[in-house]
Amino acid sequence: MDLFSFIAEVVKALAWPGAVVFGLLVLRRPLLALVPTIRHLKVGELELEFGRQLVEAEKEAQAAKLPPASDPVLAPPDSSTLNQLNGPRLVARVHPRAAVLEAWILVERALQQAAVRRGLGTIRDFTRTQLEHLARVAVIPEETVGLIGHLRRLRNEAAHAADFAPTVAQAIEYAELAERLVRLIELRNGLTAA
Repeated sequence: MDLFSFIAEVVKALAWPGAVVFGLLVLRRPLLALVPTIRHLKVGELELEFGRQLVEAEKEAQAAKLPPASDPVLAPPDSSTLNQLNGPRLVARVHPRAAVLEAWILVERALQQAAVRRGLGTIRDFTRTQLEHLARVAVIPEETVGLIGHLRRLRNEAAHAADFAPTVAQAIEYAELAERLVRLIELRNGLTAA
């Protein structure tokens, strides 16, 4: 093989990888601009959509000034807090999907109890319109409407998406957000002692 043949073979071998690298360098900014718009990406156990929505929900929780999560390790084993609020966090270690569903039930129950206590009757479906009404009549803070909507959408994904598989950490984070929201609703509506 002479020198020219060798160079031709090297150029052929590097043509496609070189074109890909060049394309990525040229299109770097437009591609990075598209990343936040990705709605769903699953790679193994990674659920980009669930994680991204949890980040957004946490920002809304901070804006709503939710009370901190309780520590399940410090709660007495026979307390109702351990059985009810920390239950989803315990379940998350074994079945993350079930933990998301269980945590949402607690949010829904707190909203229903608060609505009944305020004389609004039973509410079955917490749509954005109904949540905005609950905020107008001071059952929930206005800042929690978006958070509740995020938690509801994630719960719907857990209930209906066949390929839904949150990690244990994501399910625990969801359960903690739900617990903090439940505590806020209960405190605001006199459903529990401060």
